[in-house]
Parts: sequence; C-alpha cells; structure tokens
Amino acid sequence: LGRKLEFSGGWGRFKGEPMLRLGLQYRLADTVGAEVTVGQVQGIFSGTNFWHVNLQLEPWSDQRISPFFAVGVGNFKNIPNTSLVAATPTNAKLSNASLGVRYYLTERFVLRADYSIYTAFLNDTRSGEYRAITGGISFFF
Repeated sequence: LGRKLEFSGGWGRFKGEPMLRLGLQYRLADTVGAEVTVGQVQGIFSGTNFWHVNLQLEPWSDQRISPFFAVGVGNFKNIPNTSLVAATPTNAKLSNASLGVRYYLTERFVLRADYSIYTAFLNDTRSGEYRAITGGISFFF
C-alpha cells in the first residue's frame, strides 16, 4: 500500500478495432488514485487517438484480486483515411467510466483487465458512445 507511482500498458478492442494504451497512476491514498491514460486505435476506416485523466477507486487494494472503478474526462481525436469521400476529422471532448480488476502477481507487478465506456461529445446535439475492453500489465516504481 505504500507504493505511489504505477506505470501500465495494455492491448484491447475499442468498438471492435485493435487498441493500445499506456497509463501512469499516482496513488493519492490507499484506495484512491489519479491516472493519466493515452491510447491509440487503428481501425480499417480511421485512426483514433485519445487521452483521459481518471479518478480511480480501488476499495480492496490490499487484496491479491482487487476490483476497481474509474471515471474521467479527456479528449478524443478521430482521423479518417484519406481515401474516404467527404470525411472530416473529429476532435471532441471525452468522458469515460471503467470497471476492472487487478491481480497482484508480485509486490511490483500486476495483471489488469478493464471494461470501459467512452462518450465523445461531437457537437452540441450529438455524442458518440464507444465500448472498450483491455488487458495488460502494470508495475510500481
């Protein structure tokens, strides 16, 4: 519980497309952390980059198997392939909610899996919702 800084990486699916993500978390208390995440999705018709800052709650952080919940805000940028006709890039604000589980392998290494719902606020009257599932590993230093 004395660990403060954690680096994570993962692979998953974002609306059915492959996704990579990297994260850095600072633990504010035993059960609360602030996390910054960047991700990239390479789809068939477009590429997406996003980042978000989350507040993460991990109520049983002293257990080997530990569920967590996170909410946050960030930015979503979608760039369509140039071969598409009349395709315009999207740059939108983003909110997300995640539910996941950690499995502590050792004192410093953790397996992590999470399910997230992302909402991109495309304009004043329209938003897009995306679901993602990821798995990865993280370590404390």
